[in-house]
Amino acid sequence: MVVVFLCVLTVLTGIMIRLIYTREELLECRAHAGTPPTDIAAELRRRRRGKRAGIKTRERRQRNRRRYQPCLPSVVMGNMRSLANKLDEIATLTSSQQEYRECSLLCLTETWLKGDIPDGAVEIPGFTLVRADRGIQSSKRKGGGLAVFVNSKWCPPFPWR
Repeated sequence: MVVVFLCVLTVLTGIMIRLIYTREELLECRAHAGTPPTDIAAELRRRRRGKRAGIKTRERRQRNRRRYQPCLPSVVMGNMRSLANKLDEIATLTSSQQEYRECSLLCLTETWLKGDIPDGAVEIPGFTLVRADRGIQSSKRKGGGLAVFVNSKWCPPFPWR
């Protein structure tokens, strides 16, 4: 049985043209449909896409991503009224919210820190701590103090003292 494919084309002149193909001719066309023509230059051929969401590709993209470094420093300021009991909240904010994580300086006043509290106890990952505690010369016993956390991405750590 011969399968006939009829294709009707309308030409600008209005003449109807009927093209008739046999089954064998259609199968022959189908066999060559998937192969690209050999006379096209390699640089002009369409590049095949796919497999862009793999783990290795994502890791490579992550490594090649430019580090964040703002052209102007961004400063976040806050009055803490005791930093020691709010340190977990500050650490969570800097790890989860972009405006805290990518700020250049995090200035916290009223830290109420004393000299007997080591820097390691109030450390935030990704930040270097510079602090100024209230001295003995002040008449107040409680309050005061300043802590400035410098983002390591903005200013690489170096000895401050």
